[in-house]
Amino acid sequence: MTSSVNEILASLHLRRETPIPPFLQIKSQFEYLIVTGQLEPGRKLPSIREVAKSLGVGPATVVRAYRELESASLTASNKGVGFFVVGGGSAGAQPHARVRQQARDLLASATADGIGIDQVLQIFLAEIAEQRPARDRPQLVMLSKRDGRVDELAMHLRHALADAGVEVIGLALEEVAADLDGYLPRLAKAGCVACLLFDLKQAKSLLSRAGIEVVPLLATLRDDTRERIIHLPAGTKVAVVSAGAAFLDGMITAISSLNPNLIVIGSCEAAATRELRQLARKASCVVYGTLARDPVHEALPRSTTAIELVYIPDDTSIAALRKLLLTEGRR
Repeated sequence: MTSSVNEILASLHLRRETPIPPFLQIKSQFEYLIVTGQLEPGRKLPSIREVAKSLGVGPATVVRAYRELESASLTASNKGVGFFVVGGGSAGAQPHARVRQQARDLLASATADGIGIDQVLQIFLAEIAEQRPARDRPQLVMLSKRDGRVDELAMHLRHALADAGVEVIGLALEEVAADLDGYLPRLAKAGCVACLLFDLKQAKSLLSRAGIEVVPLLATLRDDTRERIIHLPAGTKVAVVSAGAAFLDGMITAISSLNPNLIVIGSCEAAATRELRQLARKASCVVYGTLARDPVHEALPRSTTAIELVYIPDDTSIAALRKLLLTEGRR
């Protein structure tokens, strides 16, 4: 059963509290609509403007979601026209439709034999585990400070590298440091150990003696973070806060390049409690690094906006990881 554009738009939603980036949430929802046949082959996806307006996000977020669908070979773009679901011809020639029919036939057969749906699901999941054992999949360990969103970073990479069949494990640097001997076998076995540049020095100091190479990943601001800064009104008074003084200049440069009309009234380290409270009272908006989250929220007046600079690996780094892990997997 296919859905109209209005029905599709009404079905879309974003969970703001989840660590999953908005573009991945949008991508996953359209992926479901495609594989379940609600968006059939040849069907044009709702326009970028329609989806952006419906969900209250910037067009760049929707474009990225649509590009992810294109990379997964679920859609194709027609310049100046839009994005279309790939495929065509008879239902028998459409792989998703064929698999759905096979699933229906399986359920009908199982039900006729007195096997419940829950049991069929357990059998199916067991077969998947048997066919694709985790030990044969390339493994990536993503290192980050405990408060540096290690779980979110790992989740982002799982989505970004889904087409490569990569198993992604997120580990906190503090946990590795506390039990280095216990973690070394897992790290040595991994096809790749990586971290954002912010954490490279600490990761290398931990693992270099064990001969484990750490792959540095370039970082880029997440789309929703970028858009919040871009859309701050001209003249907004901004204070910048980081867990370390070494990052402040880079943060100010990033903010100013996105929105040159902002007024940066000052910056400080999160540990400088008195200075932080003074800046927070003077500013209309506080932009802070992830590791400064708790001190900022403790010092922030209710009337002051706060924007966390959320970084993720950039597309170039993800492409390099994919190539590296697929090479490891063929060995």
